[in-house]
Amino acid sequence: MGALSLKWLALMVITVQTTALVLAMRYSRVNSSGAPYFASTAVLLTETIKFCVVLQILWLENGSSASQTAAVLRREVLGQPWHTLPLAVPSFLYTIQNNLVFVALTYLDAPTFQVSYQLKILVTALMSSVMLKRRVRPLQWLALLTLVVGVCLVQVSQVLPCR
Repeated sequence: MGALSLKWLALMVITVQTTALVLAMRYSRVNSSGAPYFASTAVLLTETIKFCVVLQILWLENGSSASQTAAVLRREVLGQPWHTLPLAVPSFLYTIQNNLVFVALTYLDAPTFQVSYQLKILVTALMSSVMLKRRVRPLQWLALLTLVVGVCLVQVSQVLPCR
């Protein structure tokens, strides 16, 4: 499989995964047949599963040795607190964002949420430009402008339905 084919395959998988996740989350929040579950519990379980997967990969990379895996964790995570600590801020913000996704999906219909959620691309570009001093090319700004216009049109169409 060529690099270009792999790129398109990855794009399709991510698109399907993201769409399916939003639809499943929306369905589970709106159509639950009992007391709704806590969004914070779902976020905690998701992060726990990701942590277990990362530990499994780390364990496999270290020859299925628990002692070598523990040594790598001690050296790379605990042994370098000044490199690990700055990750706490984005991790905390990521946790808040994941909880807010559940809140938004509870109150917004799936298409409106899906389109509005794409504004995170704009925020990421702005933060990358401001905080990381990365240059956003004119064509990228045009794409971001198109994204914002598209989101605005969807929002306006929700308020003022076409006849």
